[in-house]
Amino acid sequence: MNRFRTAVVAASTAILLMAGPAAATSPTADKPVPGKLLLMLDASGSMKAKDPSGLTKIEAAKKALTGVVGALPATAQVGLRVYGARVDGKGKPTPAACADTRLVAPIAPLDKARLTSTIGAIKALGETPIAHSLEESMKDLGPDGKRNIVLVSDGEESCVPDPCPVVKKLTANGINLQIDTVGFGVDAKARAQLQCIADAGNGTYYDAKDAAGLTTSLTKLSQRALRPFTVSGTPVVGTPAAAGAPEVTAGQYTDTLTTGEGRRHYTLRRTIPGSTLRVAMTMRPAYAESGDNDETVQMRVESPDGSCENAPANRIGTSDFQHLVTQTLRIEGSAPTGAARADECASASSLTLSLDRSRGAAAPQPVEILVMEEPPVEDADALPAPDETEPATPAPAPAAPRPVVGGVSFSSAPQITPGSWTETFVPGETIFYRVPVTWGQRIALSVLPTPGSVTDGVRRLTHYNPVIYAPDRQVVGEVGLSSGTFGANRATSQVSREVRYRNRDVVGISTDLAGDHFVSIAVPHDQGGNASSVPMTFNVTVEGTPSGEPAYAAASPSASTSPSVSPTETPPAGASASDTASAPAAEEGLGVLPWLALGALVVLGAGGTAYTVLRRRQRRAQV
Repeated sequence: MNRFRTAVVAASTAILLMAGPAAATSPTADKPVPGKLLLMLDASGSMKAKDPSGLTKIEAAKKALTGVVGALPATAQVGLRVYGARVDGKGKPTPAACADTRLVAPIAPLDKARLTSTIGAIKALGETPIAHSLEESMKDLGPDGKRNIVLVSDGEESCVPDPCPVVKKLTANGINLQIDTVGFGVDAKARAQLQCIADAGNGTYYDAKDAAGLTTSLTKLSQRALRPFTVSGTPVVGTPAAAGAPEVTAGQYTDTLTTGEGRRHYTLRRTIPGSTLRVAMTMRPAYAESGDNDETVQMRVESPDGSCENAPANRIGTSDFQHLVTQTLRIEGSAPTGAARADECASASSLTLSLDRSRGAAAPQPVEILVMEEPPVEDADALPAPDETEPATPAPAPAAPRPVVGGVSFSSAPQITPGSWTETFVPGETIFYRVPVTWGQRIALSVLPTPGSVTDGVRRLTHYNPVIYAPDRQVVGEVGLSSGTFGANRATSQVSREVRYRNRDVVGISTDLAGDHFVSIAVPHDQGGNASSVPMTFNVTVEGTPSGEPAYAAASPSASTSPSVSPTETPPAGASASDTASAPAAEEGLGVLPWLALGALVVLGAGGTAYTVLRRRQRRAQV
């Protein structure tokens, strides 16, 4: 057993680390990190009017809310605030009417019977004090954790000229708050105001013309709120200039990027001579179903004598998917096999990392930065040659899949074992799962809409997107790179090459690292409001005999195991969905690499990926 493996055997051949804070906050199957959801309902006098279905708006809203509550998981932390239900201002914004907001159900573990009864007792009466209600909601949600508000209104604010400045103040300083809004039969002025609230609150605006549309919108938003994207890591604040920039070594960090503020700089420290550094960044700005969703972050690593690597992280606004803004750069220390490279990028103990959010929405966005450091390898020439064989298409998912609840980021992705799984998606979601894959093995993913679930509404979504990622978050799928279609009754597949250290010698093969690989499935946004849920079935296989483990020349300066989150197993006969038990985590072994546990959420933009490949090809041509 080589020195490196001996030093970190408890970490299953881990080379470096996942940042301590990220590991500490990662959920487990039995102790998930709870999100808080506050439903906020307009009970003003205008809600007495009828909607196109013939119900009054307040009755339609109560019916929709009751349906949402019935569909929420038992572990949900949910509350309800109502405004305009007690004071009749006779159409005037009196002080009493503008203070008419009440928390009728405090945020607590879901009590469906009690919350349903509370909803049934609501009456429509007064004014529309939106801004004041949002201010009061901060007391409801508390100071910690991910906080979500879903606001339903049929009209504009009636007590202050513009509630948007209030919302911007609430979401300032990187507070972990998201406000989604639903306009229920609103006019253009109210729609613009609710859209502004959603934009300022890092959320999404939905139009609902009738009771059915309201139910669909509320179902989507409430389910998304309980499975949100969050960043994790040690907080760090990049500086406008490289001089005096904060130091980052192997670990995970968080910062905030604002469009147009210029570069944020960090001092990237190499602690092992000749080591290879990998740096990844990920953020997910709010997605507007109508609007410009283009996002670009330029990522650079520079040595004192010039640039080492740079590439943009993109999200293309024309896509129906909730694409993320993400990129991974690799700064090689020891040269690839058969090449010679001795420049400052490979040898410098201090480099400069910079991020520049050059295009995107105006609101500041949290970003994850992960730094990995891989020691040089002893006798790399003796390791297996690159795997340039074309992998075969995997078999579709077998029958009797087990249910699982995935995560919306690499950090929150549950560890699953090879096998067949099923999960229900909300349109617009990208869900992640982690699978350990070690040296000499390959991973395959086969995805199919659950048989019998493809309704006309689901079919209108047209396509879905399965992806496999290496531990450094590069895409590694080699088969079926195009999206699958909901109308076709066949599986869409992705397969990786065998994990070999010397795969890094060949442009386009990213499986050069053993450890937690990730599979993701993305379902597009439902622009027409035709589908509220999309059941998907997928099969994961890991093939090959462990072999070809490299001998690293130095041990990691520190290491810790990455979190393993168990999937949700099929409940025993007679058990309810809320009684599901946790399956055992996949067997701990060579595949779990903490130094590769980026904790970043990725669906790579095509532009960023292509640019990175081109840069590497150019650099190798120069050596």
